[in-house]
Amino acid sequence: MERSVKPTAKTDISTPLIRPSIPPSPHRHHQHLARTWNKVARDYNSNITDAEAPLAPLVHPDTNKTIKDFPFHAESVNSLPDVELDRLLVALKCAPPAARNNKIRVLWTLFGLVLEEEEEEEKA
Repeated sequence: MERSVKPTAKTDISTPLIRPSIPPSPHRHHQHLARTWNKVARDYNSNITDAEAPLAPLVHPDTNKTIKDFPFHAESVNSLPDVELDRLLVALKCAPPAARNNKIRVLWTLFGLVLEEEEEEEKA
């Protein structure tokens, strides 16, 4: 003899037990877009061979907005005052080093630019 069971409130199969998808927070979405854009910008900047060529600007890692007063050319990074170098490093979530030449080196690396010393080492 076959018994049929009627669904009760506890065993109601009309409402599936599927966890609702939680949309990503806008903050995470901005971070993902920023990482993606900054990777593209670094790849572009790594192919620059002329110091006067325009740089692809990086965006703030949290807001995905272009960093204010981002340098237009690779050469202009070297002439920025220390305060501006620090501001760019902080905007890119990097602790500014103490020495000016280290700040410039870190920024060039963050921007995706190839340092002249690295080029000379590769030739040797």
